[in-house]
Amino acid sequence: MKRLAFIGECMIELRDADGAGGTGGGSAMHRTFGGDTLNSAVYAARCLKGADATVEYVTILGDDPFSTEMLAAWRAEGVGTELVTRRAGALPGLYAIRTDSSGERSFHYWRSESPARDLLTDAGAPTLVASLVDFDLLYISGITLAIMGAAGRDRLFETLAQARACGGTIAFDSNYRPRLWPDEDTARREITRGAAAATLILSSFDDERALFGDNTPEESARRLHALGASEIVIKNGPEHVWFR
Repeated sequence: MKRLAFIGECMIELRDADGAGGTGGGSAMHRTFGGDTLNSAVYAARCLKGADATVEYVTILGDDPFSTEMLAAWRAEGVGTELVTRRAGALPGLYAIRTDSSGERSFHYWRSESPARDLLTDAGAPTLVASLVDFDLLYISGITLAIMGAAGRDRLFETLAQARACGGTIAFDSNYRPRLWPDEDTARREITRGAAAATLILSSFDDERALFGDNTPEESARRLHALGASEIVIKNGPEHVWFR
């Protein structure tokens, strides 16, 4: 049986229920949840339904009703939650999506106290690391790296190296979000570390151009390939996806 683990953060999502932001008195909001690595885990579970494989999500949540609802929804999708830690008194992060009259969306975040920021630095980290190195695939993103502190990132990279040495696949989605990083230099350094840790890189040319100044997807692919990944997939807006 193949075992896949997706590591990151899921947040409560609020969005305009009527598809357009209100003024003055505001508008009704629809509540759901989302997160890049969680979304990937859900789609992996759907695609692998009936196959000899399991999908686990790895994060830290609170002991609140919203966290309980998240866990129930993930299980209903076939995503395992055995590696989810629940912290007493904590609350998951939250973001709101507003849509203006022209259809443009804006995102607003409340995530500074999210317990997922303590991934791999809490008391359960040694046990979690021991579990993760035995998985066939570990999936992280640039957002995973951005929300973690320096100590957590270092331990994560150590874990990825151990898993890779044991024959595991390391998948990395660059997913660069500027406002999550203190500055571009830090983002560039840590996202490069993420790419260097990976055997499979999933990126977008917009991200690579913004952070590294690449002129073409081919230039990005050559640079990423030199870091050691065996497979590279680069999305280029409405153009064809680039694969190497």
